[in-house]
Amino acid sequence: MNQRLILSLDENANFSYLKCSKFKSDLISFNMFLPLEREKVSRFAVLPGILAHECAMYPTFVEFNKKIEELYGANISTDISKIGDYQLLSIYASSINKKFTIEKSDIMSELSDLLIELVFNPNIDSVNGFNDLTVAIEKHENIENIKAELNDKRCYSLAQCDRLIFGNQKGSINKYGDIDEINKITPKIMLETYKEVISTAHIEIMMISDIAYDEIYEKFKNKISKIDRKPKIIFKNELKKHENCKIKRKNEVMDVSQSKLVIGCTTEVAAPSDEMFAMSLVSYILGGTLNSKLFLNVREKLSLCYYCSSHYTKSIGMFYIESGVEFKNLEQAEIEILNQLESIKSGDITDEELSNVLKYITQIFKSTEDSLSGIESWYIYQIVSGLAYTPDEFSNRISKVTKEEIVKTSQKVKVNCVYILSNQPV
Repeated sequence: MNQRLILSLDENANFSYLKCSKFKSDLISFNMFLPLEREKVSRFAVLPGILAHECAMYPTFVEFNKKIEELYGANISTDISKIGDYQLLSIYASSINKKFTIEKSDIMSELSDLLIELVFNPNIDSVNGFNDLTVAIEKHENIENIKAELNDKRCYSLAQCDRLIFGNQKGSINKYGDIDEINKITPKIMLETYKEVISTAHIEIMMISDIAYDEIYEKFKNKISKIDRKPKIIFKNELKKHENCKIKRKNEVMDVSQSKLVIGCTTEVAAPSDEMFAMSLVSYILGGTLNSKLFLNVREKLSLCYYCSSHYTKSIGMFYIESGVEFKNLEQAEIEILNQLESIKSGDITDEELSNVLKYITQIFKSTEDSLSGIESWYIYQIVSGLAYTPDEFSNRISKVTKEEIVKTSQKVKVNCVYILSNQPV
């Protein structure tokens, strides 16, 4: 994969081009980064879905889908993400590369035109705002997303652990917002929301194709130049500091068949820093692979859990350990999980463990380039952390980390809280 070419659109907007000819399709995405704010996150989350389904040029379902068919069944999709202290609103447009069309027509140029219409020329009434039905549908969609997270007990437990760690800080905010706040949204409120987002968001446009980018770049630059932009983002995530106090514990009782145990740890090691590579390896060695200490010892050898894994969030320096456990094994599972963490801190890492992890990571980074979405996500997610590595560069850098560096960095993993979801009090 070639290095990303980054072109400025304005002080807080960039156009990135990755020349790529390995796929039959092309992709262009429009990404809007906004600070996580509890009072705004709900309406921000509703916006991408509204924008992605109609525009002033194609205001009806029939007209819009006719255009999609003309573009060889192009795909328009959206996503809401939470990266560090920021909410990311994304709209994706993809279609077949022109060399696979009968007429060899410039599909990417037309696809970018459609994306521009969706983002910069939405279907709105200057008085009443967006279409009533479209707003209602997207409100419902986001409410269902929140409910789905509540029903997924693993996801729910991780979110509850975040609330225990962060309290009222940004880290505890749900990327979809709050159901009560979503219910308050009106078409007119969404019009004001659109104006706020388009004028204040940090914008990243990503084009992955082997088609020349110049003309498409100029189209976006022209559109953005006509907006009175007042961006207020300087990417700086707030690190959760170690707390010199007793570990916070919470046991929530719910009708569940399998108990959930989540241990939240601070590290004070975040990107961009050299230590983040070693901390990533700490997580992989502890619980990131089928050869990890948690999998081989806590799950396989001791049979104390159904699953047991760890992951490191480098944007904010948080370290999580998750496990699904029978109620009777909760106490012993927690003890053994922490024993495995301590074994890394004491230097109990074999050459075989390190070798297996590095082989696994190499494959993971290679697989990042197996899809357009994987490539796009790789580069977009690095922006918040101030990184610009290709997958190969990241893989090469992490492979140079020594055992001594891993052990030293592991000392910075400090347990902050323990959250337990079970069907009876612990």
